Amino acid sequence: MITVTGSRGMATSANFSPQKLAASIALGFKKACPESFVVKDLGETKLGDQDAYLAVASCGKVNSSADGHSETALIVAVRGTSDAYTIQWAERTPQASLPPGINEAMWRERLRELMPIRLCAIVPGEAAPYPSCLQGK
Repeated sequence: MITVTGSRGMATSANFSPQKLAASIALGFKKACPESFVVKDLGETKLGDQDAYLAVASCGKVNSSADGHSETALIVAVRGTSDAYTIQWAERTPQASLPPGINEAMWRERLRELMPIRLCAIVPGEAAPYPSCLQGK
């Protein structure tokens, strides 16, 4: 499952950073599976001119789910001009009683499949595929 979120004005908060945003999402994973949680920081990056932070968070067994599945997600947190964004690629697998290992190479490949990730200004009246955003591609 791929999810994109945006939070209006969040990036202008004095204490905002993409790393803190990624960490808050990872904390949600930890709350869902404190016994089988693991996270791997993949570090800071740039998406065009935008600061971003990458992490992979995983639950061996999501305690609140009916089937107790495992879930792992690549978290891409991005600072826009004033807004903050996340892109998450999540995958579910059968439950595991121990924290799952994180295959960094596999998740970096997932990130490559999502690229390019761009933030573009809204141009009034412009329709998809948003030619102003595709310029310089």
